[in-house]
Amino acid sequence: MILIKDKMTLKLQAEKINWLKMYISNNADDFIGEYILNGDYLKEELDVLKDYALSCPVGDKFLALKQFIIFKVYNKFNDVLYNY
Repeated sequence: MILIKDKMTLKLQAEKINWLKMYISNNADDFIGEYILNGDYLKEELDVLKDYALSCPVGDKFLALKQFIIFKVYNKFNDVLYNY
């Protein structure tokens, strides 16, 4: 997440809930990945993660990382509590 934190922060929407699905895998020199923020496929962020994945020495092993994150915006001036 630190690799893409600044780029991701700029793309978060002013919605109550934002979501991120991220998957990268590396097997020798083969890379598979996706980076989806609120339903939008973001290639620039995926390229950063691809460079990171390909820099990890895996040999003949398989390396994978999958995350699904939900960001809930909290406004301290809201006096209404939302229950989901």
